[in-house]
Amino acid sequence: MIGTPTPLWLLGFIEGDGCFYIGFESGRFYSENGALSDRLYLRVYFSLTQKDKPVLDSIAAYLEYGGVHKHGTKWAFRTGSVKDALKLIGLLDPMPFVSKAKRHDFDVWKTTVHLLKDDKHLDADTYWEIVKQRKTMHQYVDGTFAEEEENYEE
Repeated sequence: MIGTPTPLWLLGFIEGDGCFYIGFESGRFYSENGALSDRLYLRVYFSLTQKDKPVLDSIAAYLEYGGVHKHGTKWAFRTGSVKDALKLIGLLDPMPFVSKAKRHDFDVWKTTVHLLKDDKHLDADTYWEIVKQRKTMHQYVDGTFAEEEENYEE
């Protein structure tokens, strides 16, 4: 039996196994008038992956949004709507992250979610700033970014 998660327990779980994701997807879509067109769009989601599905089910029940789905040989909790992302931001933003890397990723993701909410990602300069900031995610090491670490000389 899994107990009810608490906000700090959830934060610890997210810091260990969570992923804040910003993706750019393209494809061919049919518009409302039936014409085939190419689109590039921005996608944000948050994901937790585990072998133990009941843990993820308890998180989904606690948050009251997102869903648990099979992901290869594991299970994944994922939330992808801006509405749900804003709820997660409201919960996590004031919390004391231990991991500087995860806090950095969260802050970049949070900024992007707000830009999406306000449709500011449609501006070309803002879009390219998102692309630039996305490249800094998932690589923060000891207060510096991984590419800076590799070029460091004593």
